[in-house]
Amino acid sequence: MKGDRFRCLSFLLFIAITLLGQAASPASIDIYLTRQDDGTPFYSDAPRNKASHLIESTAGDRLHSPPTEIGKSLASHWNAVVRDVATRRGVDPALVQAVIDVESHFNPHARSGKGAAGMMQLMPQTATRYGVRDAFDGYQNIEAGVRHLKTLLDTYHGNVVLALSAYNAGEHTIIGHHGLIPPYRETMLYVPKVLARYEAYRAMNMEREGIR
Repeated sequence: MKGDRFRCLSFLLFIAITLLGQAASPASIDIYLTRQDDGTPFYSDAPRNKASHLIESTAGDRLHSPPTEIGKSLASHWNAVVRDVATRRGVDPALVQAVIDVESHFNPHARSGKGAAGMMQLMPQTATRYGVRDAFDGYQNIEAGVRHLKTLLDTYHGNVVLALSAYNAGEHTIIGHHGLIPPYRETMLYVPKVLARYEAYRAMNMEREGIR
């Protein structure tokens, strides 16, 4: 079991290093499902045994593509707010933009079936934790979401991969998996997607600021 968790961590760290380096090359992500002895599902990027079967592949998907024109348009509307809040809280604005893009496509009224609300898809307990009165108010949502992201980055000593995993799956899942990335299909797809958008927004922001 530890070996599989280590493989999952190494896999996502490899993606992070690749995407955050000077050149990000397209890659596919295969997700395998293996039933453990007690019937519990275990997700991994490679088959564990002969009973493992491929349930999803991102080959050909546009995980590494830049934001859509609609996404960029909505992002530009909130750029000043994101930049202000992120800078005050010590978080890279591009990372915040990436999280918002993946979570809600910059839609202040987004709502998930699990109860997450607003641009950064705050769960009710997270919204309460940071004093949010209206999760559908873009300003309050971004402020709380950035504070939460900063807390996670500090908790995991700046490890963006672990922070994003906790943002998606919850801090308790990281604790429950001994400080490693939980082997959940959604999280394994979520983290690389945010990292890809992170790289895209970094490039866009640098171009906007005239940095080469």
